[in-house]
Amino acid sequence: MRIRKNISFCARKISDLLYDFSIFFKKQSSSIDPFTSINDLDKQISILLPDLLNSKTFYIEVGANDGITQSNTFFLEKKYKAKGMLIEASPSLYEKCFIYRSKQNIIENYALVSPTYKKEFVKLIFGNLFTTQTNQKKGYREHAEKGVIRKLPIRKLLGLPKDKVYNFFAPAITLNSLIEKHSIKNIDLLSLDVEGNELAILEGSSLEKGHIKNILVETSDYKTINDYLINSGYYLIKKLSHHDYLYTKEN
Repeated sequence: MRIRKNISFCARKISDLLYDFSIFFKKQSSSIDPFTSINDLDKQISILLPDLLNSKTFYIEVGANDGITQSNTFFLEKKYKAKGMLIEASPSLYEKCFIYRSKQNIIENYALVSPTYKKEFVKLIFGNLFTTQTNQKKGYREHAEKGVIRKLPIRKLLGLPKDKVYNFFAPAITLNSLIEKHSIKNIDLLSLDVEGNELAILEGSSLEKGHIKNILVETSDYKTINDYLINSGYYLIKKLSHHDYLYTKEN
């Protein structure tokens, strides 16, 4: 009995140790290559917007995930000592931002909404990188499930359950309210990766103030977003991927 108890205790400690090592190795990987965006979005930004490559740059990343995975702003922090605000609706991913990103950042746990949204919370379905609102168009659950699929079959080999999607509620707020909360005067780059909720967030950003210089937006509704940004005084610099677009404010 004592032997089994000691083996069980050692197994738990090894598990904790391996978890700590996974965090350590993920952080170390960023020292080798700080460019973590998908589709080389960060590398394209560094070429198209060289004025951002300095420690005075302030960014906002909406849909920050864990702060590293497919982040469009991590390279600005790691390579150029810039800082900003990370916004993530999922509590579990929000907590990881504190582990992987600099303490110089503002980190907030909200779901961003339009000014016309009157409820206190937003219902979402967790899908890791594909987390989305449950009131989006048909197929939102299938979309979220794509975000939790693991490419490596290790869980199946070990007999462990698959990752599951689940509903949760996040506090609602407009982006402009967060900007005012932290007395932010100028934003050099706004990065939006919000799985279909781009227009509502832009409506809540008070773009007419002119305090947001550049906007990187992932969207499947290019026409709607493009028309809105053009009417707000922005123009398209370049289409960076099949669904990522980089805009800048007209002088």
